[in-house]
Amino acid sequence: MLEPSREKRGDVLTRRARKPPNVAHDGELDSSTACTGHNHPPVEIEIDLPLPTSTNRIWRRGSSRRTGRTWTYLSASYQTWKAKADEALKELRASGPVARIEGPFEVRLVIDRKKRHKLDLDNRLKAPLDWAQAAGLIVDDKLQDRVTVEWGRAPKGARLTLTEVREMP
Repeated sequence: MLEPSREKRGDVLTRRARKPPNVAHDGELDSSTACTGHNHPPVEIEIDLPLPTSTNRIWRRGSSRRTGRTWTYLSASYQTWKAKADEALKELRASGPVARIEGPFEVRLVIDRKKRHKLDLDNRLKAPLDWAQAAGLIVDDKLQDRVTVEWGRAPKGARLTLTEVREMP
């Protein structure tokens, strides 16, 4: 039976099964050893991220003075945030393989309480979930069963925890 472990490397903290059964040695998903049944602990991924860009600041609009055409694009602040989040994931993967959550999951996002009087808490959820899907940590962000966003301790600005949800047989 696999026992959960808790590892800390730099500012990145993770809790997961010591040998995630569906992850190859290089950190990529290995479907040949995918879990079946309920004989392993649920996958839990915890990562410290920079403070996420507000949902209101992810997209920007531009227009051409000459033609009057408008377009929508990702803001520079969001692109910078994604690059920093990718670096945090790279650090996490350097400490060992990171499993992918294939089905339903729970989300817990902790935003550093030092920002409590400056931020709107509910606007900070979209960026980390979209990023987690693009980074391959989850299959689809629509599979979330429960979402918790709260103030707390987060050394880099935010701490994202994704936990696999098991269906009862």
